[in-house]
Amino acid sequence: MKSRLLPLVLSGSLVLAVAFAANPASASRGDDEDDRAQFPNVIADINRHRLAFTAFDGDLKNGKERCDQPQYDLAAQNFAAFRDPLVYVPGDNEWTDCDRPSNGSYDPNERLALVRRMFAATPQSLGQRTLRLERQSADYPENVRWARGPVTYVGLNVPGSDNNAPQFDATGKQVDGDAAEYTARNAANLAWLDSSFAAARDAHSAAVMVVLQADMWSAGQNHWVSATVDAHDPDVFTFHQHVVAANVPVYVKP
Repeated sequence: MKSRLLPLVLSGSLVLAVAFAANPASASRGDDEDDRAQFPNVIADINRHRLAFTAFDGDLKNGKERCDQPQYDLAAQNFAAFRDPLVYVPGDNEWTDCDRPSNGSYDPNERLALVRRMFAATPQSLGQRTLRLERQSADYPENVRWARGPVTYVGLNVPGSDNNAPQFDATGKQVDGDAAEYTARNAANLAWLDSSFAAARDAHSAAVMVVLQADMWSAGQNHWVSATVDAHDPDVFTFHQHVVAANVPVYVKP
């Protein structure tokens, strides 16, 4: 997934925050091979501002790199350098892609378990000054919810490119994904979104912001929550009916 930096200014009671996918994900690509070396400068620049929080929507490393322990240790070191709260939501590079030979042929479920142990083991966010988060459950602690001023924020483990849903070649042979893992986590994601919109409604929130990695508008990749697929499909989440029911504006990063 491509790096992006998205500053957020949400009015009501003013919330200053930044949401981004980190430069390490694009490190070692030909056009930005020095991105990893520059990442501490990004953190330093963020630290020069007093922010309510930073949201990091996944990719601890490049998709072609091995999923070895030092990659996760470096991410933990970087996250600890943030002065203000850092909320982390997993991306594909740190777990679903780890079964690739170039990534070390790891078991993605084992790498996801590592991510959960390292980055989602407590009710607090990451960063030097922490933020208390509501985590969905012991099984899905990476799914989070928090509020700041009039806004409810929701974080979900919905990684690109296919959310670990089974993928098949032209002959019908499965070539990627994990049906059991995807099915269980997708159900948890749908339940978390349902409960989060209900919580926003009950709190009289002025808005909801959803943080996840996958591109929900990518044609042919509707294996997750989506803004555009059939609203009658029970395996996806569509925002329209929830926005109407909660009566709040919703933002999901592009």
